[in-house]
Amino acid sequence: HNDKLDELEYLTCFVKEVLRHSPPAVRSLGYQAKKPFKLGDILVPKNQIVSLNVYAAHYDLTQWIEPTRFVPERFDPSSEYFLTPDGKTRHPLSFCPFTFGARTCPGRALGMMELKILVIYFMLAIDYEIDESTLTNEELCFAILSPFTLDIKVTKVHV
Repeated sequence: HNDKLDELEYLTCFVKEVLRHSPPAVRSLGYQAKKPFKLGDILVPKNQIVSLNVYAAHYDLTQWIEPTRFVPERFDPSSEYFLTPDGKTRHPLSFCPFTFGARTCPGRALGMMELKILVIYFMLAIDYEIDESTLTNEELCFAILSPFTLDIKVTKVHV
C-alpha cells in the first residue's frame, strides 16, 4: 500500500536525500525553447535545445546548506536545512532527480515506491555492520563522483 509508505515521512526524506546525492541521471533530457528567453545574462534563442545539469543543481551552494553532507532533514519543512542558506525557499529545479515538466520521468512514483521498499527490506532482512570510524567521519561524502567507498559487512540475512 503506497499510502502507508507515504506515512513514513522520514523515509521519504531519506530517499529524497539519496536521490539528491545520486540522481538516476546527471542531466535532464533536452528541452527545445518555444520562444526566446533570458537565462541570467544569456539570451536563449527560439528552438535552442537546453538541458539542466541535475548534479550541479543538487549541489548548488546558493540552494543547499552544506550540500555535500547527507542530511535527510533538509526535506522536512520544520528543519533548519529546509530553506536556502539565506533563508529563502529553494528554486523548484534545485531538486529534480526525475527531471521536470512535460518530460518528467513517467516512472517517478514507481521509482520512489521501489526505493522505499528496498530500504525497508534492507533494514528488516539484513543484519550488517559499518565501521564506527566511517559513521563518525564528517569529511566523508558518498555521491556519484565520491572517491570513498562504503564498506558494509553483512552479518546475517533473514530469509
